Amino acid sequence: MNRNTFRGKLELNINTIIESNKFYIDSEIFSANFKTIIEKYCENKIAFSYYIALYKKALAEARNGNITSAALLIEKACKNVDFTFFSEDEINVYKLQSFTIDAYMLYKKEDFFGSIQKTFEVMELDNLFESEFPFIYFHKIQQLQNISRVYLKCSDYQNFTKTIDLMFQNLLFNHSVKFEDELFTSKNLDLNLDLRILMTYQVFFETIRFLEKSDENELHHFNACFKTILVNRDKESVFTDLNGILHWAAIKNDLLNNETISESLIDNYLHSSKKFTDEVPTLSLLRSLKNNLVPQK
Repeated sequence: MNRNTFRGKLELNINTIIESNKFYIDSEIFSANFKTIIEKYCENKIAFSYYIALYKKALAEARNGNITSAALLIEKACKNVDFTFFSEDEINVYKLQSFTIDAYMLYKKEDFFGSIQKTFEVMELDNLFESEFPFIYFHKIQQLQNISRVYLKCSDYQNFTKTIDLMFQNLLFNHSVKFEDELFTSKNLDLNLDLRILMTYQVFFETIRFLEKSDENELHHFNACFKTILVNRDKESVFTDLNGILHWAAIKNDLLNNETISESLIDNYLHSSKKFTDEVPTLSLLRSLKNNLVPQK
């Protein structure tokens, strides 16, 4: 397949990112699952709704850089809910929801160590609920992604890329991995497939956006982030809808190393990437194709 044909097919591929794929990026999947925990352990639903509503407003303020306003909203939430007669499980549900926002607040204040430590506390809460609510495992994965974002903010590229590779090992190949003292074990693949796809795509798209800004270090960071995928490039992921990530990594690797790409690999990518929910992977390949010096047959 010559260069112009390849480019044309990639450009056409971008147009196949369709609305029906939104299922895979709908963050409300987590919210719907959390309702099952709230329903079981929160006796005072009104108090919980009040508390979390203030925390969510605080999160919105923090994202807009209004840290003082966010802190006041959190203070109001904590002052107006009396936890005296709450069970330990009910208190932990509050913590599970609020600690993620507390960690983000620390991140915005550039207390990066504190943010990571608070995120570990969230993971420990996830561990408490996982046996009864298996979906929470992917919330724990989300916390690991949050830690990777802290590393990136600190320009700690070594730990950032290592963390990305760990997540790909677990999400794409169902390998058990360890991060600090936290275990991320292989799971029953029949459970919470929607969340596995959601989290895998979140990590994948965000990693590509990082690579697109890496300039002269792109190849180095690519090799570190996709280390496990490149070693297993001839294998399939645990779920066929995720195979497009493997095909993308194989093509990107060939382009960055000025190698000729097989037509079968291109065809596999064009087919498998129809499941993507963002055009950024294909746009990344188009940019690399432009910079690739080897004529494609």
